[in-house]
Amino acid sequence: MKRNRVRPILALLAALLGLVSLSGLTFSRMQEKPGNAEADEVLQVELHWEGQEKAGSIPVLGKQSVVSRRLYVENTGDLPCYVRIKLHIPEMGDASIFELGELSGEDFFPKEGQASAAKEYWEKKGEYFYYRNVQTQNLLQPGGRTRPVFSALRVTPSLREMPASQMELEVTAWAQAAKPEAGLDECQIWDRKVPQA
Repeated sequence: MKRNRVRPILALLAALLGLVSLSGLTFSRMQEKPGNAEADEVLQVELHWEGQEKAGSIPVLGKQSVVSRRLYVENTGDLPCYVRIKLHIPEMGDASIFELGELSGEDFFPKEGQASAAKEYWEKKGEYFYYRNVQTQNLLQPGGRTRPVFSALRVTPSLREMPASQMELEVTAWAQAAKPEAGLDECQIWDRKVPQA
């Protein structure tokens, strides 16, 4: 079941919240609709979750269970832009319930989130994953899609106990876009943005 709602984030910002529920496991997305583009140009990105189970096919979570999910960003605006994502992963005690990773066949590889030799990747710095693309100087072109931030989530192997079956688990992703500005590098542009909660 998909629900979309528009909620104000700040005076000039709004976020679109799309929820897809899986009987206790929810994947959410929020994206900023910035107001800093020229009147005839639109700066907008959209988050996409792929890999949702069909109704009646609810995952049973056990130790080291893997849930196939791909999260990527699409530039639906008119301008090339920098993109960053912030994820909120539920915790028990001081440990994340899920770890991010990649699936290769049936094998799970935890996501390192650091710089890569690949031409397109996501780099983790602080609370954010930053889109990196060697060919476009880290800009996501209009109509373009990023490679997935991750392709699977695994129940963290070090959890001492599993979450209660009735516990609501929500993985939330926020996306922000920023347009290039003359005389500023990408870090300076992000430093000027309002951080996501």
